[in-house]
Amino acid sequence: LDCQLLIGADGARSRVRDLAGIEFSENNYQQKAIVCNIKSLQGFKDTTWQRFLSDSIIALLPLSEHQASIVWSAENTLADELMQLSKEAFAKRLSAGVEYRFGEFELVSDIQAFPLIERSAKDYVQENLALIGDAAHNIHPLAGQGVNLGFSDIIELSQQLQSSSKPLGDYSTLRNYARARRLDNELMAKTMTGLNWIYKENNEPLRWLRGFGMNIINENPTLKSFLQKHALGNS
Repeated sequence: LDCQLLIGADGARSRVRDLAGIEFSENNYQQKAIVCNIKSLQGFKDTTWQRFLSDSIIALLPLSEHQASIVWSAENTLADELMQLSKEAFAKRLSAGVEYRFGEFELVSDIQAFPLIERSAKDYVQENLALIGDAAHNIHPLAGQGVNLGFSDIIELSQQLQSSSKPLGDYSTLRNYARARRLDNELMAKTMTGLNWIYKENNEPLRWLRGFGMNIINENPTLKSFLQKHALGNS
């Protein structure tokens, strides 16, 4: 392969990263993300929705008026149990898990499961090479921030390349991109790890802390707006 700049945007199991010999650190959450597509006659009202249960987290992303994609994050034991269910039984368990807020669900795809592992490449760049998105870092999906980090990587890399007068794959230019993005990416990763721990543990003090924290956010419009903007990458 002969090019000025190769961008690795090929996901958490990046072949580009591996072929470049870039090492990475990882933290296995001992959890799995169960994913599938569902439909509901009641509809989803264009609303992304998330429910924190005592033993798992269910996230729902509308695809159309009556179809949505779900990510159900759970400890390995529970995830394996859910994966053994028939499609009909899984749909009923899922409907009950979100308290039938959207009526009865019907699965419209196969059910798949993926291990949840936080990874961070030790180097985002080499001469003529840059990693972005999950190829450089991937985090727990509980707040859906992985895609926003990837978008921020793209914006920063584009800005660095456009403002540089050096050749396209110049290492110093690419290093500027890596330095600009690493802190934000690692901060978000550690935040998601902390939130996962807070919601995973089910003792009384942590239940109180969760409720207290959410009440503070909901009652403080300025804080709520700041957190929303940061989550969208607008801070």
